[in-house]
Amino acid sequence: IRAILVIGTPVTMAGIGFSLIYVLLSRIINEFGEHHMAALGVGHRLEGMAFMVTIGFMVGAPTMVGQYVGAGDAAGARRCAHTAAKMCSSIMIPMGLLLFVFADPLFRIFTDDPQVIEAGVYYLRIQTAVLAFMALEIVYEGAFTGAADTMPTFWVTGIGTAARIPLAWFLVYPCGMGIGGVWFAIAGTTVVKGLVMMAWFSRGSWERRISSTS
Repeated sequence: IRAILVIGTPVTMAGIGFSLIYVLLSRIINEFGEHHMAALGVGHRLEGMAFMVTIGFMVGAPTMVGQYVGAGDAAGARRCAHTAAKMCSSIMIPMGLLLFVFADPLFRIFTDDPQVIEAGVYYLRIQTAVLAFMALEIVYEGAFTGAADTMPTFWVTGIGTAARIPLAWFLVYPCGMGIGGVWFAIAGTTVVKGLVMMAWFSRGSWERRISSTS
């Protein structure tokens, strides 16, 4: 029971924090009109097509990493994680390109409101530019889970997502970027989180668990 809690609690807390932070971001977004919130909702659904691909790799990564960790093979675990991350990121590039090019007609499937379409296309085209980094974050989160070391997920996801609030405020108000400041804050932190997760896993702190059980 203790092992389950130690591994599962950080991921749970990171997920709860992610949801709460979006509630706070929504207060900033609402100041620019309800059509931006509607655009965010539709945008999330369209991004979901790419997200579900990353979830597939997130499920596969911990299975394979955990198998190698259990066998005491750190090199094999590292190789599996990096391979999964490369494959998933590579898939995100053409998917992001398709979503970028067809953002307008895709939004028109969900709504005929010109304000929502315009706001949604702006949002989606910013976020599709960083889908490969989203893949890095999610796949390495799965790799850390397979290595039974989920604290990096807590710190990177928690702090990285929380940073969106002050960063969005700074870009929106002092920098005068308007609603674009919120979208660029989300995209920028996605890039940082993906790179930090990859670097943290590559550092190999999770390998201590192999040596401690061997």
